Amino acid sequence: MMEEKILKFARDLRRAGVPLALPEVMDALRGIELAGFYKERFRAALKATLVKDEMDGPLFDKLFEIYFQPQPELKEEYLGKTKDFSSKDIPVFLNRVLGCDGRELASGIQGAPRGRLARAVYTGSAPDMEELAREGIEMLAPHIEDELEDFEGLVYKAKAALEWFMFTFYLDSRREKGIIQEEEYLVCRENLKSLENRLRRLLEEEIINQFQEKGLDRILEYQNLRRKDFSRLEEREREKISHYARKMGRKLATREGRRKKTGLKGQVDLRNTIRKSVQTGGIPLKLRSRGRRIEQPDLLVLCDVSGSVARFSTFMLLFIYSLQERFRYVRTFLFIDLLAEVTDYFKGRDPARSIQEALEKANLSDTNNSDYGRVFYHFASHYSPFITSRTVLLILGDAKNNWRSEEKPSFQEMTRRARRVYWLNPYPEETWNTRDSVMKIYAPYCSRVMECRNLEQLAKVTEEILSQEGVEAI
Repeated sequence: MMEEKILKFARDLRRAGVPLALPEVMDALRGIELAGFYKERFRAALKATLVKDEMDGPLFDKLFEIYFQPQPELKEEYLGKTKDFSSKDIPVFLNRVLGCDGRELASGIQGAPRGRLARAVYTGSAPDMEELAREGIEMLAPHIEDELEDFEGLVYKAKAALEWFMFTFYLDSRREKGIIQEEEYLVCRENLKSLENRLRRLLEEEIINQFQEKGLDRILEYQNLRRKDFSRLEEREREKISHYARKMGRKLATREGRRKKTGLKGQVDLRNTIRKSVQTGGIPLKLRSRGRRIEQPDLLVLCDVSGSVARFSTFMLLFIYSLQERFRYVRTFLFIDLLAEVTDYFKGRDPARSIQEALEKANLSDTNNSDYGRVFYHFASHYSPFITSRTVLLILGDAKNNWRSEEKPSFQEMTRRARRVYWLNPYPEETWNTRDSVMKIYAPYCSRVMECRNLEQLAKVTEEILSQEGVEAI
């Protein structure tokens, strides 16, 4: 029954992280009654009633696809493009793409996965492409359980089994040399896109068939942008996350602080009222009130921008600068194995452009490998006087020190002077003290060390930091 299916759909949506309550589900059922079950109206009614935040859109789209849009096998009408060809065209094309500078192709290569892939996407043969997609998933199936957490990694391995990357390398290089025509190239690229979509859908079906509810949870979790690791975001997702992070930061920046000050309106300040009543013979002729104010400590940011954390660092810097209204001033330092202050890059300018310019122009490294000890020694030697009892020191990085000296005394000196020290690490907590990570050396001198590798964790730790700084006196 469709009503039961919609209720199950809503339960799975909520389990995946979309905030849903009974009123939204009832609205969805009423909306369906009015809109009917015509495909587009049905989808629009569900999305309008169940999704209240644009960040949940991809998650809804994927679950809707699984529940209500089962994809059939590839047919000719589903393909982006097909090509008119004669039987002589195919071996000529294969020779030009996979042969050595256009010379005749060995018969063994034609039967290899890359040869069959080239034939399928050149001709646009739906049966051949369907067969290849299923073959890729069949070769992958025994290994899915071991890598269930990494959907993109599984897609990559299925492509590799089909010699996908070898073929696309040949395709691009032959295009650059003018060996194949632009029209042929575009046809192949369109059909590769159709084949990849089918490959992904078959992989999702295989995961759900093998692992049932657990498999569905993994697929939905991958679509949940709030819980997706910064390091795994695709280009289009990075843009959306950057926009949302700045929006979330501005919202938090205007939130009222928790400390109270004397005000004309607000909650009665009983202690102050009684104290002032001494001047009028113990009679409280004038009530004293406590208003709210936004606390503004100083913020000093040290951000590792080495390759292992570069994407995380970019999101964090964008987010921090949308929060700067919460602080009296913000000073920012970037580092790899050299330290550079980049505060001036951000004055009155677009943060995204400023970050890019700072990364390009600042002298951040001699070796391109992180050296926390060297950076902390330099900072303690040159910038310690700027750390005061008003300073919140925020360190962003994975603490991977490439087996170099930790310079613990320098870090101790920095943290001793600061009001509080927070360290946000973009790696799972269970990896913090493995291999070359020295998190355990620095952690005892921090007020808090927190895992922060996705938007959900970022919101949580920011709330915690701002709440903490709002409670204590400056």
